[in-house]
Amino acid sequence: VADAASYAEDAPADAAIHSTADLTISGTGALTVEGRGNNGIASSDDLVVLSGTLTVTAANDALKGKDSLVIEGGTITATAGDDALASDKDDDAAKGFVRITGGDITATADDDGINATTDIVIEGGTIVIAAGGDGVHADQILRIAGAELSVTRAEEGREAADIGISGGTVSVVATDDGVNASDGSGSQAMGG
Repeated sequence: VADAASYAEDAPADAAIHSTADLTISGTGALTVEGRGNNGIASSDDLVVLSGTLTVTAANDALKGKDSLVIEGGTITATAGDDALASDKDDDAAKGFVRITGGDITATADDDGINATTDIVIEGGTIVIAAGGDGVHADQILRIAGAELSVTRAEEGREAADIGISGGTVSVVATDDGVNASDGSGSQAMGG
């Protein structure tokens, strides 16, 4: 599946596969998606991947769930001109998150490998990330409670205001910080 190289400014869709409602992907087959004009697979609500083999290349984000992105299984290869895996709902604190509980994920991104405007929770799976920006970036909370997470290239390996790692195997190669618990603004305040 592929889309056009560009979209009209008022176009209702912004991805090769786009849903204005929840979108769930499952099955034993394979799907190759090329998002030439913007995103690869996107939902205006929740995007859930349960199973299947997905190969997604996109000019912008490869997999994007506006309200949330949940990956429970499958084999995913995501290559993006911006973020490989993303959720960016920023006007509801209960949304805009990424949760990964399983799957075999290879993410290559010009910006962030995984990006969320609220939280990222990684509880399983095997994840390999090469990113031009952050390997894993959450604006609020990043929790790693089990997974094999390998960031092979990034500016910041893992960045969030609050980071907790309670299980799994994590390795990072970063040009700046491997783990950065900050708000991402570039400034820090010290209480006194």
